[in-house]
Amino acid sequence: MSFQPLLVPLAAEVCETMFFGLYTALFAFSTYALLYGRPLTRPRLLILAATVAMYAVSALHWASNTAVLVQSLHAEPPVYKMSAWQEGVVIYVPIINYILSDAIVLWRAWVIWERRIALVVLPIVFMFGSLVCGCVSALYTIRARTTESIRDVNLGFYIGIGVWVFTTLTNIWATFLIGIKAWQYRRFVRSLMGKASMLTKAERGLALLIESGLLYVFLWAAYEATYFASSQPSLVFDAIIVQLVGIYPTIIVIIVTLKMSSADMISKVDCSHNTAISVIYFNASASDCPSQMT
Repeated sequence: MSFQPLLVPLAAEVCETMFFGLYTALFAFSTYALLYGRPLTRPRLLILAATVAMYAVSALHWASNTAVLVQSLHAEPPVYKMSAWQEGVVIYVPIINYILSDAIVLWRAWVIWERRIALVVLPIVFMFGSLVCGCVSALYTIRARTTESIRDVNLGFYIGIGVWVFTTLTNIWATFLIGIKAWQYRRFVRSLMGKASMLTKAERGLALLIESGLLYVFLWAAYEATYFASSQPSLVFDAIIVQLVGIYPTIIVIIVTLKMSSADMISKVDCSHNTAISVIYFNASASDCPSQMT
């Protein structure tokens, strides 16, 4: 009995299990920080609900892939094959994570930019495009199973690519907005403290948001490239991308909850002739005086 056809799926399962373990640790930490940090406001509850939903989807994805691999190992001969419902769970349920992840990243950029709705209209359109492409792709794929039409299969595949494209564009836009704000903040600090000023806690937090955003966009680009270049590396990416999609916004939640990017917005506040920097948390409350800032 040869297990050669299962070597790549086995490698994908090992990789996904590692990332799922990392995601589990980050999810537990972010949940604890949200529940036992500052007061549990409505925005924090919404973020908590989103992170719980994303983790549930990632857990379901990992469990489904594990079940498929176990079934394949016991098949005669060993062959990697999914049932219709397993394919739906693995391919289409993760779209929930893509949408929620984009929403959290975009929400962060929106808060940093003082809730300027005009700046997030375009990425909201991108998110809606991801949702539409995912639903239409799923419908064509389901229909193809009954009609056995190559046209339906191809339409489902190519429309599904739109999900990846739109989520990549959304994250590029959000990272760009955060990058501009970080640059503005750095200029503001230098105007007060001089060019030799050290990086503040807020700058380090913003830099971490930018770096993680760029890494996330790069991972999506790499995933899309391997998908079209070779089927075997894409199988590994297929397994871990859902975990990475959940890990990225969870890291953002941790950064914000731990106040690592507390001074996100740059606004000069005149308070007894002193200059202060407004502070934003999940409840978007700002301090008026330096003595009140935390």
